[in-house]
Amino acid sequence: KGKLNFVKKLGYNTLSSKEISNHIDKYDKVIEAVGTNESINQSILLVKTFGKLVLVGNPKEDVLFKKNNYWKIVKKRMIGLIYYHLWQITLNILNH
Repeated sequence: KGKLNFVKKLGYNTLSSKEISNHIDKYDKVIEAVGTNESINQSILLVKTFGKLVLVGNPKEDVLFKKNNYWKIVKKRMIGLIYYHLWQITLNILNH
């Protein structure tokens, strides 16, 4: 809950898993901070072509990309699939 409040305070949108289908290919920058396979794969769907996806923290389990999501990364030409541990570094990356 602390991460969620932090992100909202910075002015970023937050989505629940139930809202994902209404936001496919909508965002230039997405921060994924839950760390489950479901949330990581859902975050890939949200990113526009040439968008940035930042994975924050430690995953809760082995990270497995669905085959279709792997191809979305390639076809969307996402600018890196970046994994950082610190929020400040993450925010600096998103601002570039």
